[in-house]
Amino acid sequence: MNSEVLCVLCGSFLRTSRYRPTSPLWILHPRIIGHAYEGPATWTTTEYVGTKGTTAAFNVAEPKLEIWDNSLAGMITLDSSYQIGRSREVQCSRELLPCKPCYLMHNECWGLFKIVAGKLGVKESELPLYQNYLYRAFSAAPYDGGNLVWPHGYNLLPEEALMYRIFRFNSSYSYGEPHGLDHVGYSELQVASPRTYMYYGNSPSPHKEILAEQGSINIPDFLPLPLELTHKVLCYLSGADITTLSEIKSIKTLQIPDLVWKSQFNLEAELGFLIQPHYMATAADTTWRAKYLFTKKIITENHREAANLKRRWDIFASLVHRVRDTEDSDEANIYDLDLEDSKQFAYKIVDRDQAFVCQSLPEKSTDSNGSASSDGVKIRGHGELKHIVTTGMCVSYTGAGKLRFVSGFRFLPSGERLGLINAQDEVFVQLSSPTATIQTMWVATSKYGIRSISVAREGVDYEFEKFDDVYVNRKMFKSGSEGIEILKFAITVGVSEVTSLHIDSPDFICGGDLDRQELFLQRYSWSPTIPPVFSSKRRIDIDHNLFRGHLNYITERARFESASLEYVIFTELTVVRFTCWLGSNFEICGVGVFVEGKDSPFLMGKMTELSTDTIIEKGEAIVSLELYTGGKDQLPVGISVHTDRGVAFRFMAPRILRPPDKHILNAGEGKEIVGFFGGFDGSGSGAPLFRLLAIGIITSTRESLSTPSSETETITRQQPSNPQLRIWDEATNGPCPKDLLSNQQPHLGYFVSTAPLANCKYLECYFQDGHYGYRLTGIRLGYGKEAGSPQQGPTVLGRLSRPSTKNVFEIESDWGEYIVAVDVYIKKAKLAPMLADVTLAVVGIAFWTSSQRKITCGKCQAEYATKVLPLRTSIEEDLILKWIYSKDIDYLTNVKET
Repeated sequence: MNSEVLCVLCGSFLRTSRYRPTSPLWILHPRIIGHAYEGPATWTTTEYVGTKGTTAAFNVAEPKLEIWDNSLAGMITLDSSYQIGRSREVQCSRELLPCKPCYLMHNECWGLFKIVAGKLGVKESELPLYQNYLYRAFSAAPYDGGNLVWPHGYNLLPEEALMYRIFRFNSSYSYGEPHGLDHVGYSELQVASPRTYMYYGNSPSPHKEILAEQGSINIPDFLPLPLELTHKVLCYLSGADITTLSEIKSIKTLQIPDLVWKSQFNLEAELGFLIQPHYMATAADTTWRAKYLFTKKIITENHREAANLKRRWDIFASLVHRVRDTEDSDEANIYDLDLEDSKQFAYKIVDRDQAFVCQSLPEKSTDSNGSASSDGVKIRGHGELKHIVTTGMCVSYTGAGKLRFVSGFRFLPSGERLGLINAQDEVFVQLSSPTATIQTMWVATSKYGIRSISVAREGVDYEFEKFDDVYVNRKMFKSGSEGIEILKFAITVGVSEVTSLHIDSPDFICGGDLDRQELFLQRYSWSPTIPPVFSSKRRIDIDHNLFRGHLNYITERARFESASLEYVIFTELTVVRFTCWLGSNFEICGVGVFVEGKDSPFLMGKMTELSTDTIIEKGEAIVSLELYTGGKDQLPVGISVHTDRGVAFRFMAPRILRPPDKHILNAGEGKEIVGFFGGFDGSGSGAPLFRLLAIGIITSTRESLSTPSSETETITRQQPSNPQLRIWDEATNGPCPKDLLSNQQPHLGYFVSTAPLANCKYLECYFQDGHYGYRLTGIRLGYGKEAGSPQQGPTVLGRLSRPSTKNVFEIESDWGEYIVAVDVYIKKAKLAPMLADVTLAVVGIAFWTSSQRKITCGKCQAEYATKVLPLRTSIEEDLILKWIYSKDIDYLTNVKET
């Protein structure tokens, strides 16, 4: 059995041995945390080495041990093939082996956790209590693919985290080094604020040079104090301040001793980096202070390890914060949640104006142990208060950084309490105002708990903290001098975080667009701290996990340097056309839709002279999008749109050397695509090259499935109906028309579309009076149902997306009328006096019907045209039109003529 065992604290692989890296079980000196059966006094901690095929260290017939298996996403039992031995702290026998699941971690990770705990003032005698709480936290912690969520989502997408945690056999590591975040590169060590990384490439930092050359830093001796007091004062300064002081020239200077550098690395100021024991000559005698220091050794030899150690310190600091805050909190009005009671906390849309519901969307109602859960986080308890009149509430928080969640509430002036009350971290939320005012309550909820709660005046957008991803909930309410009345305030809690919130108040009012929950990722730059407000009363979901395209938007670090995102949303509107605008090299410059009743498109990107359109029929829903990318940077080279009736649109750039990668963006069962968001190269900068780099979808639940009317039947799309880009091949497309050959650009490709005129019921002709004069840009043809034949969907000839005038003509096909002949009026002109290339335009078209009726569109006189093409066919054959176009050319002919 291949078992990918990870350290529960740092998230890196545990492996068997430096000498046997190919062993299927990668465990080296793991610490196994078992159960505290009767409190801290009987806590079982043992260190094992697991190797395959070795002799048992003690005589046990069938040693067994349960560990978490990442690949199986469950607990497994190790049998005698995985011999257990070399106990470091306790020589275990079979009876002492833990009988319940165990959690493995590096020795150094456990030691670092204790160091961080000591740094925060936790006494060594209290560590068993923290061990007990750690196990409780692990038991109730959210799992994501077998990993604890808090160490592993460290500014990485899941695929990035997996990529950078892969063990490389040909690389050399110290045995306790975590194998993550190698993509950080050679970032220089900085005295900087917590969780802040500075990227300087190979340029040295100023104090790195000072430490490397001098081994110490001197500052002006300006404090008239005894030396010991001076050192104590300097301990309160940040590293940046000390570096600034060192640049001041002075006759009398004072050397900064080690204790100052070590002391200023506190949790709330600047953290420092860990020196592993093998770097220290007397590692056994050193304390935590001696391990956290800038030294020439770690600065000059291993930058990547420094970044990893910094990451581990940040993780453990957040974890200790969570442990400390939870232990110091007072629990109020929280009761154990029975499985039967969990059903009332399932998420549902509440239509009543006075209700406000916020919670993580549940993926499953129960886990294997029968406990209620919400998206991987176990719900251990619930509580509620009724009939409160409050002017404000003190919102308690536990944890720090990514582990900081709302934990409880204290209402004023009554003093009612609910949840875990942490007096050390409370934020007051004002619910009253001197005069009658409409305000908005903002709640940020991640999939693991409620992040923050705040209130802002109507029309003022609340600026959220820098969370990775949150669900934004809003509710408007009327406030006065006495505050608001709350009929019911109910919550559910996990280990320490509030996982759901339900408020009933008669002061809540319908907020229209604000009464909605929507996902918002701040790591994209469409709004730095304020989520977009979409004009829709339906629930909107932005699937950021399906955001695909260029590496600038897929890689975490590059997102912050990329252009701002754009989006288009068309929920509650009837889409009639999907359009893609293209550049001179057939790069995608814009994506959008035309909706019923509007002539201008809903556009993301920009409009160009070249485009391709497809018809979306009434009742037809867009359900998926396929993005094709190519090259090392994964630039988009094609796009395909699917509806519930089949493929509706497809575009693929020409001259692609290798098969492109296909990314499927699916709305999901019972949902439809109601918008797009994407990033563009050159957005807002006026750059000459403007193109789509990445695209994502905005989805919503379908209100009703499309049903065919009594007049038409459901049409299944067998192939895309938009004009297709082709490099002209005479073997496939026939001889190229002579008029096109004079343009001397057939090798660049033309868009080609065909449409039969048999059974045509109506014609929509689009005309434009543009730079090259009056011209026909495209035709939309609608068809009736012929007896014994399937219903044919509308067809597009040419392009319909330019600003144009539309003329509609009906053919009485129900009375036997049909088109028998077409006259096309084509005008040829030079693009410029000095250029050989010409432009071809269709300036007029005339349709002759079987009832001897002539339908004319445009300028159908010989004096306006350079050439008139009479398109005819025999009685036995149907007339089929072919429209050929590029940026400057529109040419309409008969299929037989080409």
